[in-house]
Amino acid sequence: MRWHWRFSHCEAEGIANGDFEAGLGCWQSGGNLGLRVVDDPNVAHRGRRALLLGDPTAACRQPPVGEAWIEQELNVPPIGSPRLLLWYDLWTHDKNANLSEQFDHVDVLLDEERILRLANTSLPYSCDTPPNHLGWQRFEYDLSSHRGQHMLLRVLLSTPDGYYNTWVYVDDVAVTW
Repeated sequence: MRWHWRFSHCEAEGIANGDFEAGLGCWQSGGNLGLRVVDDPNVAHRGRRALLLGDPTAACRQPPVGEAWIEQELNVPPIGSPRLLLWYDLWTHDKNANLSEQFDHVDVLLDEERILRLANTSLPYSCDTPPNHLGWQRFEYDLSSHRGQHMLLRVLLSTPDGYYNTWVYVDDVAVTW
């Protein structure tokens, strides 16, 4: 389902409240998995807050099956070389070597087109060891072909199999130009 919300304080070039310092603010959210803004400078990429999709406290061997997502409409600047930037910190007990739909993954979508799928593709999977922590990673995407367009950005965590727990922190989402 696609939401079309308009808030006057959210209408601007790029992304509003991409650092989550004002909570969810202009973001819409949903799904049946855990989702919240974490207020902890030791967890956030920068500042005090970051978004958490998933539940680090869920059982490793039988976590909930489902999705958690956030989305926001954005206006791509009509000038310059616009780029989407975001930082993510993936934690998982699962492995998804082929980036398939059947194992845990995180997708970044623009107007429902996937521009990034992330997952643990190489580290061992197990509930007998601490989760694999991939650390803060930067994602950058060229928006030049979308100059002047109004688009929907969505970040989506999917845990389809119910075998191993996965969660992700997201922070510092921005459009630069």
